Amino acid sequence: MKIDVVADELDREGKLLLEEIEKSGNEGEYVHANDISYFIKEEGIELYNKNEKYKIPDILIARSGFTREMGKSGRVFILTLENLGTKIIDNVNSILRAQEKTITAATLISKKIPYPYTINLKSKKLLKKIDFSPIVAKPEGGRRGQGVYKVDSTSEIEDFDSILLQEFIPSNGRDFRVFCVGDKCLGAISRTSQKKDEWRSNVALGGKPEVVKLKPEMKKLALKAKKAMGLDIAGVDLIENNSSYSVLEVNRSPQFGGFMEATGVNVAKEIIDFVLRQ
Repeated sequence: MKIDVVADELDREGKLLLEEIEKSGNEGEYVHANDISYFIKEEGIELYNKNEKYKIPDILIARSGFTREMGKSGRVFILTLENLGTKIIDNVNSILRAQEKTITAATLISKKIPYPYTINLKSKKLLKKIDFSPIVAKPEGGRRGQGVYKVDSTSEIEDFDSILLQEFIPSNGRDFRVFCVGDKCLGAISRTSQKKDEWRSNVALGGKPEVVKLKPEMKKLALKAKKAMGLDIAGVDLIENNSSYSVLEVNRSPQFGGFMEATGVNVAKEIIDFVLRQ
């Protein structure tokens, strides 16, 4: 079996996945969609990865693909492979659902899953309808906490056309990441900001990961959110406020280095074992 990984870059997570694919006795290849050429004719479709003929995989793990960096080429590659019979992990609809935070918000709220009040504005006149403060502003397709900032007034919002506005939920700079693969939760970590006045707790921004007990209510909410999004693999970020949990993010291609170091769980192996069962 051939199991490939498409991503913006071959990072640590991608390398770990390819190592586990090889250990399982299967073939694997890293692909950047911008490197793929297409020869489409009646006799069949041929793809080339850079200058070499590309062997169509049985399964594609889409670590990225519809990102701003890959853009159209990612969509073309993934949808072409889907048409050729490749199983996509995760499926195309779930990738789209998780890629855009407005769709994520609408999906979760429609399933009665607690999620911050979210606003996507196209008219500046509607700013007056915002009746909460502080306000979190974040890019529509942002990742790892980049480009996210907090303001106390709508007058402080920068370039509202390209961002989402969300109600701020106080958490003392701490949230939780529950890592889900299939119907299994691999565990949970807390992430706590290590910088004074830094309310974002992302590990990529210096947040400290620590193992925490996976409470039944955390597990139930994380799996419910993952299922609502139609995902097979997800890092579900939760926040606790007034003794109840809300979903902050559902990440469809989560980084798992910090989670592995904190928990000792071989996430890459868990993912490949799951993929091989499909």
